Amino acid sequence: MPTLDIPVAASSDDCDAYDPGGYLNLTSSFWLAYAFETYQCDGARFAVVNIPQGATIIEAHVTGSAGGADGSPDPTCRIKAQAADNAATFSTRLDFDGRSRTTAYVDWVIPPLTPGVDYDTPDLASLIQEVVARPGWMAGNGLVLFFDDQTLASYRVVQSYDDGPPHPPILHIEYLPPSLIVDPVSEALLALLKADVPLVGALASPECIKEAEWRGTDFDYPAVRVDVTDRRPEGTGACAEAWLGVTGRLIAYSKEDSSAECLVLLGLLQNAIQRRRLALVGLTSLDLKVVQTVYPFRELNLWRGEVIFATTAIET
Repeated sequence: MPTLDIPVAASSDDCDAYDPGGYLNLTSSFWLAYAFETYQCDGARFAVVNIPQGATIIEAHVTGSAGGADGSPDPTCRIKAQAADNAATFSTRLDFDGRSRTTAYVDWVIPPLTPGVDYDTPDLASLIQEVVARPGWMAGNGLVLFFDDQTLASYRVVQSYDDGPPHPPILHIEYLPPSLIVDPVSEALLALLKADVPLVGALASPECIKEAEWRGTDFDYPAVRVDVTDRRPEGTGACAEAWLGVTGRLIAYSKEDSSAECLVLLGLLQNAIQRRRLALVGLTSLDLKVVQTVYPFRELNLWRGEVIFATTAIET
């Protein structure tokens, strides 16, 4: 399963915002909670998050190296992400306050911290998921998390970028790349086959190449059907990770007393695929199979041949 560990990598990529006074400190320690302020919220930007748009976030958390803690009760810190396609580094308090937040949030009740010890936030997968699901998100974009003290009654602090060793906040993410979905693959296959001159020449017209398996009297013979199926199982884990992509069949139909015409179509289908790779898919495991199919309700002997293929997902 792909895993990322992304530290805050610049002085202006973490900050401490607090009131009274409307301050934004770009060189402060990272205050998760600070007593007796009227407002306390810190931000952390992770500059290059190489997760493709539409990926499934399995688990995410931020690890901080404790700088100290004081007081009780244990404060509650509300964590949200910035609702942006590519979050910029921090600059001014006006900029900080004007950034929109995600709907999703996670509350972290922070225990007493021992200086020099690493602590993890609760799972932040829902926040990261909301950001990478945005239509404008792209792999390599920046992502910001906000840590908003809800208690304002005690202190909790971790190391910032400017504090130096041992390390600034680190964002850890485990994810599954998006599965190649059926529609783009099916459309790409149809376009490829309809543009193949030898294959079309063996049929009455390009319209004899259609999506899905034969369902009745919707075409003449010979004909070709493209049948594509999402092959990633539901859920997560090793099985789901191993089965990214789609699978399917290119089905040739013919009507005659022998399978010769069907075999010709199958050869043309294989040649069409092997001559040109699809833009979104690497085709693997090509297999040629010819079967005779009889449909008694029409009193016809139909020859049906299949080119079986599997695809592999392309990770960006």
